[in-house]
Amino acid sequence: MQESVKKIARDHRRVVTVGFSPTIVYGGISEIIKRIGLAMPQFEVRWQEMLSADQADALRKGTIDISFGRSDLVERDIVKVLTRDERLFIALPREDGLAKSDEPMSIGMLEGHDLIVYPVGATTDGFANKTLSMFRAFGVAPPQVHEVKEIDTALAFVAAGVGVCLIPATSRHLRPDIVYRLADPDATLPVFMCFRTQEDQVLVDSMRVIVRNFLREGHESLDPAYNVFYEV
Repeated sequence: MQESVKKIARDHRRVVTVGFSPTIVYGGISEIIKRIGLAMPQFEVRWQEMLSADQADALRKGTIDISFGRSDLVERDIVKVLTRDERLFIALPREDGLAKSDEPMSIGMLEGHDLIVYPVGATTDGFANKTLSMFRAFGVAPPQVHEVKEIDTALAFVAAGVGVCLIPATSRHLRPDIVYRLADPDATLPVFMCFRTQEDQVLVDSMRVIVRNFLREGHESLDPAYNVFYEV
């Protein structure tokens, strides 16, 4: 009888779907997944990878309930809580003259380099367009721009000598066969936790506590030298 009651309770838990951007996979999202599973047994939590630019519509439609992404656009009916700003690194082929040093460098030094951007098909608020905007801000016009779907492909192209790319600090260990140099101090990407304005307050408060504790305690993937953390 007691087991039946427990099963009924499990079957009637609210399903909560959490969306996350591919570019934050290496920024401790696996630890957050683990903590949510332990701290929120009253919810059945599911996860869905999606581009940051697609998350607001998915929240409005109810496809997802909470999201972690990088879009900083102000969205109707969506609350965005800034959790951290992450520094960017420049990924260079080992054969490149700029790869002889691993010291910080400016995007302005990349004149004449082909550029690899990702993810292809994102909206104007996607990382590909943000990368192009940063290059324009430094007066750099790449001879060629190659678009790919994922960061792994971008780094494979860098290793092959196709061009250079910008990556979040948490991704700089993905390939040992290329050189990573820290970019300009203002070359950063935000990470937001997002939810609907009318979302269940218990769910929102629970998520805030989990993320707040995660950031306060620190995680090996989030080097404080390359991240600015905010009160969630």
